[in-house]
Amino acid sequence: MRTIFAIITSAMLASGAAFAADMTPGGAFGNTITITNAKSEVTKLFINEDMSYEATLPDGAVHKGTWAVAADQICFTQTEPAPAADAKPVCGLVQPDKKAGDTWEQGEGEQKITVAITAGR
Repeated sequence: MRTIFAIITSAMLASGAAFAADMTPGGAFGNTITITNAKSEVTKLFINEDMSYEATLPDGAVHKGTWAVAADQICFTQTEPAPAADAKPVCGLVQPDKKAGDTWEQGEGEQKITVAITAGR
């Protein structure tokens, strides 16, 4: 499960690239972020204007949480299912150059993922 969470958080950080230059995830609102891992397993990520997110994992499990932006960082905090007591938010740089219609790869080997932002849900 930790590997799946790592893939999702990696993609969420990458999806920070979908966020508008004003440092809010305006480009992600109402769109689908699809994350495909090296095993061709697909995760769907939705980032909402109310500062929540929802990720549907390849096995159908749904993880939910909140996001926040501070300076040039976006941080994701899982709330459902309840994370470990010592879990910390996962943060990364906001990259405003990605938008709906973009697809890119990141990572290598078993950690390689393909991220696509598709208009609509």
